Amino acid sequence: MAKHGRKKLSMEISSLTIITSLGSVLILGLTVVFMFMFLFSRQAKSDMEYYIDNTLQQFDDKIQYIKDGAISIRHNNIVDGFFNKNHFDREQAETQLTYCLNLFSPRNMVNEGTPFVVHAYIFNNRQNSIRSSYYPETLAAAEKTDVYFRNLEQKFVESGKQYQIYRGERSTELCFQILNREMKKMGTCIVSIQNKAIEDLFSGVQKYEDSCWLVTDCDGQRIAAGGGEQAITDLSAISNSTGGAVRLDGVMSFFTRELSGFGLRSSIAIGKSNLYAVLNPTMISFVFVLIVVLIVDTTLVLSMSYRMTKPLKEMAEEISSYGHESLTMHMSDFPIEEFHSISVVFNDMVDRINHLVTQIYEKELLATRAQVKFLQSQINPHFQFNILAMFSLRAKMTGDEELYQGLRAFSKLMQGKIFREKEIKIRLSEEMELVKFYLYLQSSRFGDKITYEIVYGDPKVENYRIPRLLIEPLVENAVSHGLEPKSGAGHIRIEVFEENCQLHIIVQDDGIGFSQPDDMESPSLEKTGHTSTGIANTRRFLDILYGENHKMTIHGAHGKGTRVEIIIPVEGGTENVESNCGR
Repeated sequence: MAKHGRKKLSMEISSLTIITSLGSVLILGLTVVFMFMFLFSRQAKSDMEYYIDNTLQQFDDKIQYIKDGAISIRHNNIVDGFFNKNHFDREQAETQLTYCLNLFSPRNMVNEGTPFVVHAYIFNNRQNSIRSSYYPETLAAAEKTDVYFRNLEQKFVESGKQYQIYRGERSTELCFQILNREMKKMGTCIVSIQNKAIEDLFSGVQKYEDSCWLVTDCDGQRIAAGGGEQAITDLSAISNSTGGAVRLDGVMSFFTRELSGFGLRSSIAIGKSNLYAVLNPTMISFVFVLIVVLIVDTTLVLSMSYRMTKPLKEMAEEISSYGHESLTMHMSDFPIEEFHSISVVFNDMVDRINHLVTQIYEKELLATRAQVKFLQSQINPHFQFNILAMFSLRAKMTGDEELYQGLRAFSKLMQGKIFREKEIKIRLSEEMELVKFYLYLQSSRFGDKITYEIVYGDPKVENYRIPRLLIEPLVENAVSHGLEPKSGAGHIRIEVFEENCQLHIIVQDDGIGFSQPDDMESPSLEKTGHTSTGIANTRRFLDILYGENHKMTIHGAHGKGTRVEIIIPVEGGTENVESNCGR
């Protein structure tokens, strides 16, 4: 082929200049990014640790608030009279209790409107009590609350412990002894802590991925927790440690634990992946700057090599447009020899593809449709001749009404198999009529030897459309190869149900079965010894109609029968069939 003075590609492109320029900028940019990641990740880790420590400190402050209140109660003279005197002014004592605890103080508030402690009860050794509550209560509600705390105080006294925590549905009750200056018990204090307040206190932890928190008592019993259950379980299993790197639910996490008063332990764990999540916004900025630098550098290089790269750009644009706008487009000619050769080959390829699409593909489509109709019309006529011979003999000998019913069923069966060959898909109810006609004929032939049952998961499945002659050949195969050779009676069960937008069709018999160690899903089903041409045709039939969007399995064991299951997509019928599956 004559070159007609076209230039060589090697004389037009200066690839070494572009690679060197862009490579230098890219290496420098990546170096800066990695240095930033190292320094910023250390700062991000420090910020996360500060947040964890601050949250744990807030919880510890709430517990310290309760301890300070207990100290204030012990040193209050009026409340001291409640503990040590037989007669006391209840109203004045409760006023002093409210003053000592001050449930409305900022120290008791987790956030606006959410107090940490909502009730405080004090019992002396004579079973007298005074109380202070954050929320007002009716007389009936107050009496109910008094009974609850009195029973709780008795339970705590019987335990003999210095302090004890009881977890409730809405609140957690902290019970502890009030001691005098000689460290002897004067009475019992019970404070009710809102579970919601604890959850609000640790709610900020949930903004981090793979995070969890846990509050336990001195016995390791869970008081409150948040996060994944497995991560919480793993966190509670960690003992004798105040922090470090741990693996929770398979995720590496930072872990910190704080010991508070009354034996309480609060723990927070945050996944290490959050470090990179914090880095992402800043990394995007760095990457953006790097991209801008690369664009500027690329622009300078391309401005010098524009004339050399222009043909390549035009070629790429024309190749990309192929198939989107038209399948008949042709590539333009180029003055460069190599590009000219590519355009000639590409245009020749386009012409060949158009030829294949317009001729070969259309022929294959017609052949596929013909094959579908052929497979639907291919049936095994052996049992038909047996039935005809049997009923003919019976007609000569008895003239029984049963003969009429048999001939009618056989006629309907033939009508469904032969005279509806133009229909590829029919309703499930119509297919099951063919099955019932066939089973009626076989029951007439073998008497009580063959029984059957048909089960629908939902009546609406009868209106779904399935390929014609999909189930009947399976039933025919079960009778011919499973029940006929069996010495005793046999049973066939047909079950149809919908699950996850898939229609499940199961044909199961208790016939002679076959020896096969594994479930079979391959197309070569003829090798099992318990199949026929109908099974093989069904397999090819499904492959043509659904491709990979179906499943057909055969389970069986020698002497234990056979189970065939077909799973195909749900397809509504001509009637109004409601289904949750999108169409």
